[in-house]
Amino acid sequence: MTADTSWLTRWRMPPPQEVMGHRIEEPRLTGMAWVWGMLVLGGPLLLLGMAVDGVIQAITGQCTGVWCWF
Repeated sequence: MTADTSWLTRWRMPPPQEVMGHRIEEPRLTGMAWVWGMLVLGGPLLLLGMAVDGVIQAITGQCTGVWCWF
């Protein structure tokens, strides 16, 4: 038994499957997956940026955040 463990074969998509003559749709990211991705990745990044802006404002006294533009 020889297993091909090259990096390319691990990332290659398997051929589409057929069940009773119908091709099964390949998995993809849905709209809700994009929303959750933005919340999970974007939320903490936004909070971190706000915290850094708050620290800079507390130290220098100059507002550097996006909210200063409005």
